[in-house]
Amino acid sequence: MRKLCILIIILLSNFSLVGCRKPIKEYRDENFIYDYRSYMNEDWIYLKALTKEGKEKEYLVVPNKYNGYPVRLEGYGILQDQLDIRSDKLIKIYISNEIKNLANFYTGDDVKIICISNNILSFTDNNKNYVSLKFYEELNEKGKIKSNKIYPANLSYQYNYEDAPNDGYYWLDDYDNENIVFIPQDPVRIGYIFGGWYKEEECINKWDFGDDIIPAKEYDDKNKYIINETILYAKWI
Repeated sequence: MRKLCILIIILLSNFSLVGCRKPIKEYRDENFIYDYRSYMNEDWIYLKALTKEGKEKEYLVVPNKYNGYPVRLEGYGILQDQLDIRSDKLIKIYISNEIKNLANFYTGDDVKIICISNNILSFTDNNKNYVSLKFYEELNEKGKIKSNKIYPANLSYQYNYEDAPNDGYYWLDDYDNENIVFIPQDPVRIGYIFGGWYKEEECINKWDFGDDIIPAKEYDDKNKYIINETILYAKWI
């Protein structure tokens, strides 16, 4: 009886929270459909679905913000539904670096989710999540790799200056004996002009996106993946 009473209280609280929210407004950009909600003096944009155009894309980037509002990838309220973002053509979806909750995010087993942030708080084991090598090692030390589908991304783009955000990681990707197909937008640094991506911190040899290839993945005699990270460094003028 006590457990039943607690459950009823939780359900009533959830309905109360939803009821306090302002009515939903729907927004769309080229790729995504969003729900806008306002609660407790905070405005949020919740990713809802793919547009018709978005379902035709092989590569998608989930933005940090839409119309100035933070984007979230989970449901609202205590009882949260799984966010199902799938299409037959989607190969990779890039999660921008301010989004940290992927617990209810699902894209299909074959899609690579490239998680830019080094501060992801939760993953779902329904996806192939790719994180930076640094973050992968931290998660491995905490024992979180075995319980989730988390892999080290083998390509990282570095801001290449001291005190850069996100432990210096601007972007991530994962390839296997391939040219880089998806090139991210240029990074921004106040007071500087971005001068391209280079193969070393000193910015001597520029990466050629037409000819340079990410090396093939290697495995040991027990079929364990040998991590080999390719790093591209930003040049600043």
